[in-house]
This record gives sequence, C-alpha cells and structure tokens, in this order.
Amino acid sequence: MKKMARAADPVTPHAFSGDLSLGMSLLLLMAGLMTPLGFPLTPWLTYPVLVLPMFFFMLNGLVRGTLFSLLFLGLFYFEVSFLLPYSSSGVYTVELRLISAMILVNIPAAWLQQRYRNRGNRHLARLLYSDQLTGLPNRNQLIKDVQHIRTPILFLINIDDFKEINDVFSPKAGDTILRELAELIQSVIRDLPCSYYKLTADEFALLFENSGDFSTRQQLSILAETLSSRIAAQEFSIDESEIRLRVSIGIGDSRINENDNVLAQADMALKTAKKIHKPYLFFTQTIDTRENYHKNIHSLKVLTEALEHNRIVPYYMAIINSNTGQPESYECLARLIDPDGVVYPPHFFLEISKKARLYSLITRMVFRKAADYFNDLPYQFTVNISMDDMDDPETVSTILEILETHPKLHNRVIFEILESESINNYPQVMTFIQLVKTYGCKIAIDDFGSGYSNFENVSRLRVDYLKINGALVRNIVRSPQNRFIVENIHNFAVGLGIKTVAEYVEDESILQHLKRMKIDYLQGYYFGAPAEDILPVSEDRLLQTLK
Repeated sequence: MKKMARAADPVTPHAFSGDLSLGMSLLLLMAGLMTPLGFPLTPWLTYPVLVLPMFFFMLNGLVRGTLFSLLFLGLFYFEVSFLLPYSSSGVYTVELRLISAMILVNIPAAWLQQRYRNRGNRHLARLLYSDQLTGLPNRNQLIKDVQHIRTPILFLINIDDFKEINDVFSPKAGDTILRELAELIQSVIRDLPCSYYKLTADEFALLFENSGDFSTRQQLSILAETLSSRIAAQEFSIDESEIRLRVSIGIGDSRINENDNVLAQADMALKTAKKIHKPYLFFTQTIDTRENYHKNIHSLKVLTEALEHNRIVPYYMAIINSNTGQPESYECLARLIDPDGVVYPPHFFLEISKKARLYSLITRMVFRKAADYFNDLPYQFTVNISMDDMDDPETVSTILEILETHPKLHNRVIFEILESESINNYPQVMTFIQLVKTYGCKIAIDDFGSGYSNFENVSRLRVDYLKINGALVRNIVRSPQNRFIVENIHNFAVGLGIKTVAEYVEDESILQHLKRMKIDYLQGYYFGAPAEDILPVSEDRLLQTLK
C-alpha cells in the first residue's frame, strides 16, 4: 500500500469547454463572409461548411473533433472537385482554404482548451480529496480507499482539548501546530505500510491493510503507544511559549466484524478512549455505542413520560454538622419513578436529559417539590443547579417565583453549582448568585477539587460552602496526596470564611480523618442513603462525629 494516498482526478464537466474553439471559428466565419468571392456567390454553403466543424470541436473534443472535421473537409473537397462545374471551382477553392484554416486553428485551440480543463479538474480534485492545510488526503479520500481494501485496520488520532489552544492562542497558532504534528506523525510511520490522512480540524487517520506484515494486536499496540508517547514528549512553540499535546487514539479492525464499517468502529473506540481517559483503545463489541444509542432512546422515552406524569421526585440525604453531630441540612437528589414503582438513580437519566434539553425541567420540578416539602420544616436544603439552568430565563424565573411564594424558606435554601461545569462562566454565575442572595439563599460549589479549581473566582462569587470532591474523600485514608489536597482546600476555605462539606463519608475511618482536619460538614452513606422522606440518622453514627 502506498504511504500516502493520492487524490484521484475525477471526470468533471467544464462549464467553458469549447469557448476558445468557438471564438476562433467565429473569427474565420466573419472572414469567410467578408470574402469578395464567397459572400455574393456562396452564402448558402459558407454557413454550414464553416459552422459545423466548429461544433464538432466544441462538442466532441480534440481527437474526435479533428476526425469529424477532416471527414467533412474531404466530402466538401470531393463535391468541389467532381460534382461542380469547373468554372465555379475557383469560388469554392476560397471556401476550401477557409475551412482548412479553420481546422488548423481549431486543433491547437481545442488542445489548449483540453489542457486547461484537465488542470481545472486536477484543482477540483485537490479541493475535494485533500486537506488544504497539510496537503494530506482527507476524509473523502479515506472513504474511497477503505472501499478498496478487503480487511482494513484504521487508527483515528484526535488531539485532546485542541479547542482550548485555538481559544487561548489563536486559530493561526492552531494551524501551525497541526502542520507540525502532521510532520511528527509522518516521521513515526515513515517505514510502515499504511496510508496517512488528515480528517477534521484536529484529527488524523492511518489506514492499514491486514496483509500480515503489520496487523497483529501487539504491533498495533506498540504503534499506538509510540505515537502517544512521541506526541506527548514533543514541545510545540507558540509565541515564545512551549506547549505539549496529548492525543487519544481509537482503533477499528474489520476482522472483528466484517459487516462493520471500520471508520465507525474507530470512531466509537476513540470516543470511549476519551471518556475513560485512555491514550488508545481497540474497538470491541462491548463498547459498541449503537447499543448505547438504543438504551438512550429507551431512557429518553422513560424520562419524557416521567416528566409528563410528574414522576420526577426529590430524595433527601442528610448533611451532618461535625461540631453538633446533628443533621443541619439535606441535599435534594432527583429520582425517576416508573409506572411500576421502580426507582431510577440520576445516572440513568441525567446525561440524556442534558442532550435532550430537558435538564432544566427536572431542576424546576425538584425545586418546587422540595420547597413545598421543607416549607414547614426547620432544616436547610440544597438543590443542584447547572449552567444550563442559570442560562435559562424560564428556570430562573420559576426559582424566583417559588422563593417569592415561600417566604419561610428565605435563608434556608442552598444552591449547589457544579465547579467543573460552571465556575468558569463567571458573569452568568455572578448574576444568578446576586438574584438569589436577595432572598437570603446560600451558594455551594459542588465537587470542588475535581480538576481545575478556580480559587480566584471562588473568592469573588461570595460562596458560602465548598463541597470537596468525593473522589478525594473516598481515598483519603490510603492516599497521603488526597489528605494533603483536602486539608489545603479546607485551609483555603477557612481563610475566606467559607464552610467545607465532605461528601462520600462511607465508613468510620474516613470520618475520623475528616474530623481531625476539622471539616465543618459531613455527608455520605455512613449516615444513611437518600430517601423519599427524611429519616432519623442512627444515634451511634451521630455520636461518632462527636468523638
């Protein structure tokens, strides 16, 4: 197989085919009509004799046009020489010369026309089958090439977070990186039996044929690891700054299922690799997202029916004050109840609700039911709110209307904002916080420490609580690093007068570590699972918080 697929030259009609030939013929036609001998004596013959060969060239091209014209010239010469009186032959000799001149002019004209048409076709082919930035074959060429390989193996190589590079530096800088990366990949695969393509803005592809030379799982794994490590080690220069890239690789193999599209396989493997944070992944039947598609359709149907029949309900989970050992507030967690009374947790429907733009409906339904439930109770309660909610005028309006009609709730509502999703959208978040703070509501940042934590914005947002990411808390006993991070988050919060909440308190050993750190509030299954009604927490568990 060739190292680099070449864009094919498609046969495309040319809108101006024959223009040059037509112009030359018209000039000769005018010359023929102006001929003193030809004009008065043979106008009836001048028109067809001069115009018909012109159309032969225009419609049939160089070779067939020349043959047809020579044939026509021969017939005309035969008529002049043998069928017409000798006295008239002089007149037609002039016609004959004009026709000969026309043919001689049309042959190079048609040749030039054909040459420029071929050049235009090649240009169109380059646009259709190659990437304009790198010059590599593009997705169209890949699709054509795959069809001619019996058992293809395909690598899809995608740059992680490439959009951020364009946003932070510039699209021009991004283009420079893409060209350099294309050269780097080329250097890695230089001696391999594969074709190389540039697909979308930040994606490349390698196409192998299962010929036995380079097709074992071990060889393909080594290549994927080499590509990943070489790219990660390379420093790319932008405006005197050095940045490093990471890529995710999805590998499709037609040998797994000959009826499958290898491009679809590689794409599913790539998406799964990104989702689970793997540098590369081979397609398997277990990650076939088409099955997930059918599951999503089912989940969406169940969700839509639940919303229509008011079967989205809040479940309540206690949040314990570590100083008093008593429940002080409850987090409201959405649950879906099907017609048979089966309770579905959030992971069944929240993701599909965001894709179907139904998430804000869930938020409004949960908040309204929670407000009614806690209106006459002495506890605070927390409700999760997303950037979509804060950006949706109807949801914000509903929240404010509920706060207006439930004055007893003022100072007892806490809105939890997911840190990784919303904290960077500072203006929208700040606007929402200002609105609900007028009713005495409090603000918590959920999952704080889940990756990128914007400490500066936390201090500017007038936050009341930081809920420490559960993954940090869950491993706090075994991981000194996690203990260090949790302790520093707490110290940061104390310095700003912000209370801390630790989620995922699942056993007594975790509880005691958090107590020693003086975390303010504790939440987790150690104190009880979420329930449809507030349930009393075990006295023994509450006493443990006071030790």
